[in-house]
Amino acid sequence: MRYSSHLMNSIMASAEYNASFSGAHNYGLQAGYIAGNVHYYPTGKLPSLHHERPETPPAPSLSIPFLRDPDFIDRATILNQLHDRCATPGSKTALVGLGGVRKSQLVIEYAYRIHEQEPDTWVFWIYASNVDRFEQSYQKIADHVKLFGRRDPKANIFKLVHDWLRDLKKQKVDTDT
Repeated sequence: MRYSSHLMNSIMASAEYNASFSGAHNYGLQAGYIAGNVHYYPTGKLPSLHHERPETPPAPSLSIPFLRDPDFIDRATILNQLHDRCATPGSKTALVGLGGVRKSQLVIEYAYRIHEQEPDTWVFWIYASNVDRFEQSYQKIADHVKLFGRRDPKANIFKLVHDWLRDLKKQKVDTDT
């Protein structure tokens, strides 16, 4: 099976020219000056191309499944410690304690405060109680920000979201077990 030159050119972006060779033992590729990545697939081994149009992502937002508690009892010391520890880019912080001491409420309040103070920061809530919920949370993030490739059944949703988060300047991820 042969592929159209338009298809090959889209796969071999940035090549000045290209020629492909086919045959049982004659795989080959000749390319001129290349200023980008080259992805070579022997004839018949071309991966399925996912036909998904890029979408315009929404503006940074708060995406947590809880309303703010109007009866929240301000625990300024803990919230300030949480803020200080999370202020460093790439930081990781855990709230640990017995069930029922309102750890989740502290994090929810913190998320709302961050969103108010820094509206250009993405804030997400990830459930981590089990693998399925963890993956669902990542899928929701990918859907919310309209990540390209998220609908591909072969996509690694964790890698898609991870790469997107890594490229962001401002984001907060709250994980709840």
